[in-house]
Amino acid sequence: MKKILLALMAVATLFTACEKYNDQFEGMEDNIHAPYIDVTSVTLADADYGTITSLAIKDAVSHEDSVIVNSVGSNKYFSETAPSSVFIPYFLMKEYNSFDNGAACIVTFNYAINPDYLPSTNLTLYSLATADYDDMGTGTLEPGEYNNFSADVISYEWLPDWLLTKYPAAVEGEEYVIVYKYYGGASPEYADNYTFNGTTWDYGTTGLYLQTGDYDDMGEGTNKPGQYNNFSSSIDPDYYLPLWLLTKYPSAKTGDIQSVAYKYYSGSTLANIQEYYFNGSSWSSTTEKIEKTEQYLFLDSEWKFDPSVEFTMQKSDYAIIVSYVAANIGAEYLDGYGTAEFYYGASGYYGNFDFQLYNRQNYDPTNFPADMTEEDGLALMDERVVEGINFLLQAKYPDAVPSVNGADVYYTVNYTTYHGSGKYIYYTVKYQCTANGVFTLVEGPTEN
Repeated sequence: MKKILLALMAVATLFTACEKYNDQFEGMEDNIHAPYIDVTSVTLADADYGTITSLAIKDAVSHEDSVIVNSVGSNKYFSETAPSSVFIPYFLMKEYNSFDNGAACIVTFNYAINPDYLPSTNLTLYSLATADYDDMGTGTLEPGEYNNFSADVISYEWLPDWLLTKYPAAVEGEEYVIVYKYYGGASPEYADNYTFNGTTWDYGTTGLYLQTGDYDDMGEGTNKPGQYNNFSSSIDPDYYLPLWLLTKYPSAKTGDIQSVAYKYYSGSTLANIQEYYFNGSSWSSTTEKIEKTEQYLFLDSEWKFDPSVEFTMQKSDYAIIVSYVAANIGAEYLDGYGTAEFYYGASGYYGNFDFQLYNRQNYDPTNFPADMTEEDGLALMDERVVEGINFLLQAKYPDAVPSVNGADVYYTVNYTTYHGSGKYIYYTVKYQCTANGVFTLVEGPTEN
């Protein structure tokens, strides 16, 4: 398997591409096709994310790469920042490396969605000493006056300049969590995270910094936070912290948000900052996590993300075809309500293709003459459906590309036909994307 290099530039380019394809194929997690010679399925367990981190970390070539790789193991999910298509092949090559060319693996995993917030994870931890406060000034309303920060001496107004002198050799992308004393807060210590942009240090998030007693309050036994006063892959912060926050803030109001900074052990003691939301009765991570499924193909001795799509047409899909007919073929093919058309036969109201010959003869007598046989009529209706679904694909996937990661891209569409008297028949057609936004029928219609 070729190494997936996570150099900053490569990551930015690859992740942008992955974002595009993930957006393009939104919904494929519910409709996985599997027409391959060998098919297996796997759902990633919590420990598997740690395995992926241990395998991928060898390819990290910068601090930012390492942060992204380590976030997979600590968070136990993928995200826009840490794409599944980049990391899952590491796991598959370890677990399923003897499949024949063309085999498929359907992988189910955790995926985080929150455009406004993603946690800061696996960051280097530094706690300010008395000398550090003094270096920022010992005069009135300066950090060294009382060796702390407060509402009048705000951390993010002082720490960026101090970080420039503390880490003069910092490179772009380095990120730290700085722990400091705070006067007048809910905790004796808080923590900020900062990222070096190549010139200055950018402030990120402030979190309540957990103390030894806080970890102990969550349990001191084996595999409990208080055992070593940290969290880890076997001690899930998203389980313990919501319960702890209930006791920490018994008067919390619906909508309250609290960031928590804590130690996380992953080979060494690092720091995470996670945001939690109170819904009126319980706290939960503001990072929304969903279960997602993708298909991967074993091609040329490598596992590669399969971008092909399968879906069953919904009423909204049939309505797209109705609109196309009205705008491009002719309003005379529409019924009196404007919700169905009888050129392709799509009905946005019923969610099917009408295959009743007499309706076509009424709306399209030139192509469906009165003496047309049922057999010939059905054959022509099949041709029309194939054409109509092609236009549907063009409308739904205008940015479709013929190949992703060396895998050809196919679109498999399931649809329903109505033949009158309560008779429905279900069909499948398969198209290949043969050029950008161009679809060619390769199989079907096939009755299901």
